[in-house]
Amino acid sequence: MKVLVYVDGSDAAMRAVDRAITLAVSGADVLALHVYPPSLDRGLVSAFEIEPEDLDAAFARRVLSAVVERFAARGLVVATLVLIGHRTEMICDYASSHGFELILVGSSGASRIGVGLAEAVRRRARMTVESVA
Repeated sequence: MKVLVYVDGSDAAMRAVDRAITLAVSGADVLALHVYPPSLDRGLVSAFEIEPEDLDAAFARRVLSAVVERFAARGLVVATLVLIGHRTEMICDYASSHGFELILVGSSGASRIGVGLAEAVRRRARMTVESVA
């Protein structure tokens, strides 16, 4: 089974990582994916500070490093990938074009106005999406 787990550094995402580890122990191939938005989607940090893309890349490395360490603690290896774009589209399109059978997305379970990421992915994806609370 091919499993894509979306990670964003949140506690909910790390619970999704734990679920991915359980599946990996059973033989699943897991990819941890982090997506950050295109620079045009945000305001500037400041003309005197680090470029937003540098901050995003550093954050992505830190988040994915934590995932790799969590897998390694169980003697497992996980592939990682960073993409730039709109989260829902990137998660679903990548999973679809690379033959993933399951997408794991952490969910805080809190009620929100509008649609959360897990539900947005579920609505767009062509494969099973598991919201991990």
